[in-house]
Amino acid sequence: MGRKYGVSVISLVPHSLGSMGLQKSLDIAICELGLDGIQALPMRGWSCNQKSYEELLPKNLKELVISFESSWNYGTAFQALKRRFGFGEEGYPTFLDLYLFDKESESILRVMENIFGWDKYISHTLRNSGYRYMAEIGPDNVQIQNYVDYKHGLVWDTWHVREKYMPDWKNLLSALLPERIKLIHFHPKDGRELAEFVAGKKNELAEMLKYLAVKVPKDCPVIIETRPMIFRSRKSLVIKLRLIRDALFDILG
Repeated sequence: MGRKYGVSVISLVPHSLGSMGLQKSLDIAICELGLDGIQALPMRGWSCNQKSYEELLPKNLKELVISFESSWNYGTAFQALKRRFGFGEEGYPTFLDLYLFDKESESILRVMENIFGWDKYISHTLRNSGYRYMAEIGPDNVQIQNYVDYKHGLVWDTWHVREKYMPDWKNLLSALLPERIKLIHFHPKDGRELAEFVAGKKNELAEMLKYLAVKVPKDCPVIIETRPMIFRSRKSLVIKLRLIRDALFDILG
């Protein structure tokens, strides 16, 4: 089986928002980008009714959603204001978070769990519970051994593995068994790094992907997870994502 490629619905904002957001996301990912599917999140305006997904969406919907995760930092506008001026506590939302998610996000997530299954869910904490969900490597847990011991699969995020306080990513990658990495997030640290990568220039992101191409199984899926490009037209967004897709294909196959 070949490697699956998908795009996070975060990268498709604003087209992924609203009652038609899931359908539009699938249309862009599959019909316009030629990818295998998407990574879903409980976006603002998505339905809380499981039946609506079953009635309106393709019968193979479960196959088209490669992975899904929960929203982050939802709260009030006052909390976002406090965070904007440096008085917010951990977990307070940004104004972007408020734009992306709403109070229904947890209800939407419960529906996703029922439809897509725990094996496609990405957690940001390491918990060896009975649920077999993937855990994303990140600065909330910086101990290499904890990731080595985690049995249910890891998500290698190309930015989070390089954040402050994280161990050297080459040492971390070397310590992990190849089959433990179940998903790769292509996540540039900033616009400059992304532009260099698309232009074919050598940088740390390209170097990491070359290491991953050798290390991980050939069927390990990849999700394009760029920052929202809110002010691009749909045509411009698709052109940009195609360039990213092609650069990824060249390295990861």
